[in-house]
Amino acid sequence: MTRCYLIHGFNTRNRGIADVMLLKADLQKAGFEIKPLTYGWVDRITVRVCNHHLADLLADVIKPGSVAVGFSNGCALLQMAAEHGAQFKHLVYIRPALDRDTRVPPQVKRVDVWHSKDDFWTSVARWIPFSRWGDAGAVGLVVPDNRVYNHEQKGSHSHAFDDPDLGKKIVEVLTKE
Repeated sequence: MTRCYLIHGFNTRNRGIADVMLLKADLQKAGFEIKPLTYGWVDRITVRVCNHHLADLLADVIKPGSVAVGFSNGCALLQMAAEHGAQFKHLVYIRPALDRDTRVPPQVKRVDVWHSKDDFWTSVARWIPFSRWGDAGAVGLVVPDNRVYNHEQKGSHSHAFDDPDLGKKIVEVLTKE
């Protein structure tokens, strides 16, 4: 059974981990072992100071060959964990708070990115100085890499999980070889 980690974005007082947990039923039905990763509510300053440390901790606990689904800052944490050596097989980024030119680490076989041109927050994030955050949540990962697949969604950043078929779509890409 393949392990699937789910990780949320930051500043999520409204739902936190509940957003990505909306995908749990579809993933479990497809045979994935679900492992939620939560770092609680944090503000922008804490994210800037602690993301690298959290990514190091994640890199140490990730089971090799696992897959992971992240939302917003959760994608940044998964990306950094992979850069720090986490042996992910497949990553799914939903509205990633990452620069559009973020490079996929060599051990990752595939990355699927759900993005929306209506994602105001990640569009603005590209202008934050000295930050890894960027507009990939609005435009996808724009890199010359055949392991990257971009999927257009509709709606704002907070409405990424409004698509009732999102879980099924993610299962479809995770089960492709």
